[in-house]
Amino acid sequence: MKIIKKLIELLTTPQKKQIIILFFLMIGGMIFETIGVGLIIPVFTVLSKSDSGSSISYIRYFYSFFGNPSPAEIITIAMIAMVIIYLIKNAYLGFLAWAQFRFANSMQVYLSQRLFTIYLFQPYTFHLQRNSAQLVRNVLTEVSQYQAAIGQIMTLFSEILVVAGITALLVSSEPLGAITVFITLSGVAWLFNRLTKKKVAKWGTERLFHDGQTNQHLMQGLSGVKDVKILGREKEFLRIFYDHQTKRARLNR
Repeated sequence: MKIIKKLIELLTTPQKKQIIILFFLMIGGMIFETIGVGLIIPVFTVLSKSDSGSSISYIRYFYSFFGNPSPAEIITIAMIAMVIIYLIKNAYLGFLAWAQFRFANSMQVYLSQRLFTIYLFQPYTFHLQRNSAQLVRNVLTEVSQYQAAIGQIMTLFSEILVVAGITALLVSSEPLGAITVFITLSGVAWLFNRLTKKKVAKWGTERLFHDGQTNQHLMQGLSGVKDVKILGREKEFLRIFYDHQTKRARLNR
């Protein structure tokens, strides 16, 4: 939660309003996902019944609404209805995914511009005390990481809402089994987070360091290529660059 709070603190007021709108769109996505799962049982029930004597009330209402159709008509109506609902659901989820990625990408543009502006207006002594490669890393690489984090958090909330909707559906139809599965999976998720939290934080710190070193040696090697060639330091630059790139790749993996 601390990480999420820090990420939100970087948002402007209009961006926070966009987050609220996206949250309500995610609730709509949850409703559509729950309807999609909930349709499976009644549709198969309708397809398996050849008469209107179903014990399920809404199935009986389906038969009476369509005037007690024949088995062939039942199959046609059920399949057309299912296709239409799934088309609407997938169109909405596609729009939701587009809105989420659009917001995350706009955040990347905003933060890159904000960081670059801050760096340019710093006094000259600020730049003397810092390596320009690390500033470039912050503007490009770390902002991309932030954009990815925002996208993943939105995906996580979407999935949590979907799980909540499906859990409510399952609890209403099979309470004991649904609660047992929910408790089991929640326990496993908590344990997994408990075991990996410190390790992931350590990997993140190390990745940040190797990102900075990779950019630094790349920029120094290319901008000072004349001195590198005169001194015959090509292999040394390549070795250091490869070492940091390898460690960075391992941490990302």
